[in-house]
Amino acid sequence: MRLLKIILIVLLFFLTVTFSLQNMEEVKIHYYGLIDSFTAPLFTVVLTAVLLGVIIGAVGGMLTNIKLRIELSRRKKEAEGMKKELEALKGEVSPKADFPSFPSVDQ
Repeated sequence: MRLLKIILIVLLFFLTVTFSLQNMEEVKIHYYGLIDSFTAPLFTVVLTAVLLGVIIGAVGGMLTNIKLRIELSRRKKEAEGMKKELEALKGEVSPKADFPSFPSVDQ
C-alpha cells in the first residue's frame, strides 16, 4: 500500500510539472471589475483553482466530520443512560413476582 501511495504521488508530481511546462502562456485575469486585471501564467491560474477546490472540500469534510462526532458523542451518552436505566429496572423486578406459579402435575 505504501508503494502504491509513493507511485501515485510521483505520478501526480510528474503530471503537474508537465502540465506547467506545457501551459506557460500568459493569460489576463478579470474579475467583474472588482479588482484590477492582471496577467499570470495559465498553469498558475489552473493549479490555484484546483488547490482552492481541494482546500474548500477538505474544510467541508472536516465540518461534516465534526458534526458527526458530536452526534456520536450525544448518542453514546444517551445509550449509557438507557443502560443504567435498564439495570435499575432489572434490580426492581423480582423474577418470581413476574411469573405465575403453575400447579405441578403429579402422575
